[in-house]
Amino acid sequence: MAVGGVGFGFFAEERPFGNGVLAHPLVILFALAAAALLTLRFLHARPLTELISTLSITVGGVIALVCFFVGDWFGVNLMALP
Repeated sequence: MAVGGVGFGFFAEERPFGNGVLAHPLVILFALAAAALLTLRFLHARPLTELISTLSITVGGVIALVCFFVGDWFGVNLMALP
């Protein structure tokens, strides 16, 4: 989640997926995370909270959000360099 957050944040200002709200890189990041968790749930045929604790899922989401903003900050500041 941390690497994905920084990666998506680094290119967030360029809007690589388009200009709509649903095409914002943060929305795409969490959509991919949700798709990965759903895939894990269906592959194991068990409820997700039996595989990963709710606290771990929440902490992963918070880490992704923080790292997204860190990557966004670096992306904006590095693009401004000559």
